[in-house]
Amino acid sequence: MNYDHNNNLMRKKIQVNKIKSPKDFVHFRKAKTVEGNVKIKNHVLFNDTKKNGKEKIKNLSRTYQTIDDRTLNGSKKNKKKKIHYNNLINYPKKTNLPLEVHTYSDEDNIISEKSEKETEEKIKYIKDKILNKYKDLFETYNNIINVLINSNEEIKVELNRETIYNFLKMSYKYADYNYSLACAILLLIDRLNYPDIELNENEKEGLENIFRSYSYHTILSYKYAFKAYHHNDKDTNNNNDHKNNHNNNNNCITFQVKKNICKSIRHKIKNQFLLNSEAIINLINCIFYTIKEERNKFFYTYLNANQYKIISDMTETGVKYKYEQLAERTFKRALDLGMIYLKPTDINFLNLASSYIYFLYFNLGYEQKALNICIDIFDKSSNILDEIEDKDHAHKCLEILSKMRHHIKRWSKKLNKNSILFLTF
Repeated sequence: MNYDHNNNLMRKKIQVNKIKSPKDFVHFRKAKTVEGNVKIKNHVLFNDTKKNGKEKIKNLSRTYQTIDDRTLNGSKKNKKKKIHYNNLINYPKKTNLPLEVHTYSDEDNIISEKSEKETEEKIKYIKDKILNKYKDLFETYNNIINVLINSNEEIKVELNRETIYNFLKMSYKYADYNYSLACAILLLIDRLNYPDIELNENEKEGLENIFRSYSYHTILSYKYAFKAYHHNDKDTNNNNDHKNNHNNNNNCITFQVKKNICKSIRHKIKNQFLLNSEAIINLINCIFYTIKEERNKFFYTYLNANQYKIISDMTETGVKYKYEQLAERTFKRALDLGMIYLKPTDINFLNLASSYIYFLYFNLGYEQKALNICIDIFDKSSNILDEIEDKDHAHKCLEILSKMRHHIKRWSKKLNKNSILFLTF
């Protein structure tokens, strides 16, 4: 006890020594009393919060228990509703592809009918959007044919798919590719408006021939738009020595005028071609939604692949790369469909295969890949040549396969340093 008392005295002495004046001592005493009161208040508050905290925890545990019980009881009652909701999730409102054929229950049949209506509405929305976007282009093409029909009222020609195809065939025969392209686009629109009636083989062949011919002549006119300009440029340079300065200035003016004319022609050709190609691709993409049989997608996929390839030939830099990749993917998809649904000796399949092989070898530079595909298709097709009964069909197959054989010999010699010998026709 004495020891504790001495310690307390020592502490008080130390605290008193720290104070320099009586005023400071008064402030010190006040501070001590305030500090003590604060400590007491804090202690009381701490005890209160302890008690309140325990009560809150008890209340929370009770409320949690009641909520948990309610949710458990509610979930037991609503199990059937959740299953019904999950079934609805399996049939989304936004469908990108036509519905596949399955066996449904009564409830599923109602849902499938609803989803079919939604796909029809989506197709209608996409179709209307395309028709509105290219309204001016389609109206001009429609007017071209209507002018011809109205000028020959005595013949009494009706504007339907058959007459459009006849106009297409006639214009293609006389090499009017702009007119034949108008007929081809109207034929695609008719196929879109009447999806239940598929194009026949002659109509498909006519479309393919026209798109190929139109693209070929467009690229020729686009590439050689400056041919006359360069030719005149050489002539003016050779004759400059024989003319005075005044004539040279006139030549420079005419030279610049020709250059500007060629540029504008080139620009117009490119813009018109890209607009037509864009309209064709979008029409075909909309037709895909209306196709029910998977094998019918082959022809339209092949058309789109060709359009992507030609657009890549007409464009430069990043746009060129984009359309090259689109063309490669679309060619591959068409080839896969052809291998599943068509015979190796089918003319359409062989035309697609040769186009794809050319594209891989010359455009993308995938020489070994092109050679491997060429060898594979050549082997499969040549093995069943004897099964072809139609002479015209056999002759067309032999023409395509002989070109493939020539490429295989040449490319294998270049890539593998040896020539592969195959059948002789």
